[in-house]
Amino acid sequence: MRQSVFKELVSVILYPALFLMLCWAVFWADNVFHLDLYNFGVSPRTMSGLKGILFSPFIHADFNHIANNSFPVFILSSLIFYFYKPIAWPAILWIFVISGIWLWVGGRNNDHIPNYHFGASTLIYGFSTFLFFSGVFRKHKQLMVVSALVVFLYGSITWGIFPFDRTMSWEGHLFGAISGILVAYNYRKEGPQKQEYHWPEEEIDLEHLDDDVEIAPLSFNKEEYKYDDTFWKQSLDPFQIVYHFKPTVINTIDKKTNSSEVPMNSVIKNNIEIIKIELKDIEQLQAIAKQTFFETFADLNSEENMQKYLENEFNIDKLMNELTNPYSEFYFAKINNDVIGYLKINFGVAQTEIKESKSIEVERIYVLKEYHGKDVGQFLYNKALSLAKYKGADYLWLGVWEKNHRAINFYKKNGFVEFNKHIFKLGDDDQTDIMMKLILK
Repeated sequence: MRQSVFKELVSVILYPALFLMLCWAVFWADNVFHLDLYNFGVSPRTMSGLKGILFSPFIHADFNHIANNSFPVFILSSLIFYFYKPIAWPAILWIFVISGIWLWVGGRNNDHIPNYHFGASTLIYGFSTFLFFSGVFRKHKQLMVVSALVVFLYGSITWGIFPFDRTMSWEGHLFGAISGILVAYNYRKEGPQKQEYHWPEEEIDLEHLDDDVEIAPLSFNKEEYKYDDTFWKQSLDPFQIVYHFKPTVINTIDKKTNSSEVPMNSVIKNNIEIIKIELKDIEQLQAIAKQTFFETFADLNSEENMQKYLENEFNIDKLMNELTNPYSEFYFAKINNDVIGYLKINFGVAQTEIKESKSIEVERIYVLKEYHGKDVGQFLYNKALSLAKYKGADYLWLGVWEKNHRAINFYKKNGFVEFNKHIFKLGDDDQTDIMMKLILK
């Protein structure tokens, strides 16, 4: 876990730190070798000044200039990489390019003595407005806290967009700020989103009830709604909250005997809990993963291929990497604290094939053989579906072995359609998976 936290920290600060190192290296070389690098700044409306669009943020006039820019650009860019990781690179690059182009078009210049605009302050203004307005445009309360933090830390820089001090590039500040607002608006529907929470609808399966059986009123107890504040802690949106519903047992009354009974299938359904898997559960995950995969596919594959796959795919190190991946989530299906199945879903870059920001992959739904036909898989699938709706995904997708007819029929029943095929390697055997998709929007 500590290693995972360290990797996450490194992924957040790595590129901001590299940018600063490059800026300081350029500043050192300019001062030591008298390179006059200000000529690589933006000289508005001149052909030679076009190169400044790419180079100007790396150039600084003196020590105070680079020192004053270093901390803000590092903090603000790190916040973008942390809170808006899926869109961090395109957002930063667009701010970089748009602000530079506008500065070249609209910045001050002098026909006799050319003006050069340079320094990372253009990016600082772009990053700060991007962070502020991204929370506002999404109406996301937790991200608006980040917006408020930016105002608290750097609100005073607002005066820098006005021409009070003619010795600084107030145009660069202004165009940087505007570019940050436009980029925030453009990406407002990507990355973390405000979630509209609602109670998942639970369906009652009546196929096993006799005609002479009536359902007593469903007892409802708010105490049985569970709040899970760990959900999404490592996901794309660190502020997501999900509620787990554990329904009560439905009593049935036999009219003939006037006695209360609970059909076995109803008992199973109404005692299923869907619990998020944590790192401490890794041995349980390994056990259920190996057992369910073996029960599902052993009859149709060689012992050698099965053994090789189980060892490679479900060893502790690999499962640990998957569990600590912020773009993957695992859930157990439990009855009376016994694990009877599990679910794995992937977002963003963790998806095995399609890696679109608005798609979610259902990589695994497996249930112990003795619980087949008891709707445990449906409960796990409903969980995946509810997560996809919470995330605002456009569609769910998955791959199913072409010989796994039971699974194919299950997903077709839930509205999935075939759209492609891919190769799944089991040991030495290349097998064909049918790729299926469910459109949500």
